[in-house]
Amino acid sequence: EERIVYLSFHDQLTTLYNRHFYVTELRRIDVERNLPISLIVADVNGLKAANDIFGHHAGDRLLVKLADVLRDACRADDIIARVGGDEFVVLLPNTNHQQCGHVLERIRQQIEIVELEQSVLSVSFGSFTKEKPAQRFTDLYKVAEDEMYNQKITDRHILEQRLFKHIVLNLYGKNKQEKMHGKRVSVICRQLAEVNGLEQTSIDLVEKAGMYHDIGKINVRHSLLKKRGPLNEDEMYQIRRHAETGYIILRSLRDYKDIAEIVLAHHERPDGRGYPKKLTKDRIMIEARLLAVADACDRMLHVKKMKKNLVIEELEKCAGTQFDPAIVKQMTDMIRTGKIPGLLTGD
Repeated sequence: EERIVYLSFHDQLTTLYNRHFYVTELRRIDVERNLPISLIVADVNGLKAANDIFGHHAGDRLLVKLADVLRDACRADDIIARVGGDEFVVLLPNTNHQQCGHVLERIRQQIEIVELEQSVLSVSFGSFTKEKPAQRFTDLYKVAEDEMYNQKITDRHILEQRLFKHIVLNLYGKNKQEKMHGKRVSVICRQLAEVNGLEQTSIDLVEKAGMYHDIGKINVRHSLLKKRGPLNEDEMYQIRRHAETGYIILRSLRDYKDIAEIVLAHHERPDGRGYPKKLTKDRIMIEARLLAVADACDRMLHVKKMKKNLVIEELEKCAGTQFDPAIVKQMTDMIRTGKIPGLLTGD
């Protein structure tokens, strides 16, 4: 019976009180002797993005971490509840507006120092203080909620910048070679785009896509990225998922969503044997076809350290099946004339 009662009033994930308890407790607390009564509304930013990019376990960790912060920052008599998927409330009896501000500042300070392996913790807040018995809690709650949603508009772009920086630092921290590969591919993409006479907007996009085309590898194990020799079926699946993961990451960031489709398609092939959509020929955007050749060329030259003549042979052998023949011709001409950035010397 005690277990049933506990479960009826607590959120199983965070172990905080749930909405049912909050509503029940509010009726008890909302009396004149407890005035002033303050309430803080908190909403986790980017929960869907965390779930989409890293999996639901990452989103759960964000919720649990915020619950821990709220417990540490609040007093023993304060009521802390998870009232929705990503929404929390803190009910503060006998707390005036200034005191509520101090509590809110403690919460914000603790959130600032939270470090997570996956994703970042960002929370928007709203608050109000009921000072007169005639004030209706539902009306004041709406005021706090509106304040929170207005803050979310401001916080969204800051969160996106923090999340992107977090992903890039973690990816390149795992593998410094990936960072240098991205830089070189970015330059090659610009050169190929200029040779193809693309508009400046497309040139800029494919250059940016070249830099971040492997961002989806953030979810691939470091040991797998460094593995030598053939991959088994499951390992191949994990590697191939990086195109879709990269698309999900970039699509969720306003500053990078314009390159999401390019990154998604950069492993498609003219013969339809690519991934993830098995597109064929002209159904693959030109920017993705350029990126595919630039990516393969740089990996052969700088990762596999193949000689130039062997790289040319491999590209020409795959022209029309794996790569666009016209772009292969442009690429091999650039290799022969030494116009590739950081090109290894030797025959």
